[in-house]
Amino acid sequence: LKFCFEWIYFILQEATTTFPEHIETITLTDDIKIIPKNAFENYMSLKSIILPSYLTDILSYAFYGCTSLKEIQMPSMLRKIGKVAFSKCTSLTSVTIPKNVKKLSQCAFSECTSLTHVRIPSSMSISRDCFLKCNSLSSIVISNSENDDSRVPICSNETIRINFMQNFRYKNFSEIQIPQNAMQIN
Repeated sequence: LKFCFEWIYFILQEATTTFPEHIETITLTDDIKIIPKNAFENYMSLKSIILPSYLTDILSYAFYGCTSLKEIQMPSMLRKIGKVAFSKCTSLTSVTIPKNVKKLSQCAFSECTSLTHVRIPSSMSISRDCFLKCNSLSSIVISNSENDDSRVPICSNETIRINFMQNFRYKNFSEIQIPQNAMQIN
């Protein structure tokens, strides 16, 4: 088991090799702070990954094409989700973005065709095409904390910046609330 963790640590630090195809669940140790570019790209058997509690950055294409990935618990220390980081994770159904993430990068969750529910902090901005072709997406909760179940309107004030058409076109939302004090809707 120790060898396994040292091997995973080496892979994530060097990003020069790939994981055996049959592994479905991976637990990363707390000494890993960054998941580098392309670390798990197209790792199709991965169903679940437990991220370290001190993880701060998930870089571009880190989980791109992980078609079996069903769940991912993002640690509260997370600050960055790179572009296309979870794109084409077609089995992912729900995601909660921690409050320290201030921006979702371009296409971060694009083509996650099973994604139905997203919870994002009210202080975050969403880049272009972040949820492009997420055709099952039916619920977006914008809240003040990860445990807050109160629903903040989709464009509540100047702290939320969403280009609505670039991110949510062709979605079948049953309701969109826009407050009277909304400053700008693109």
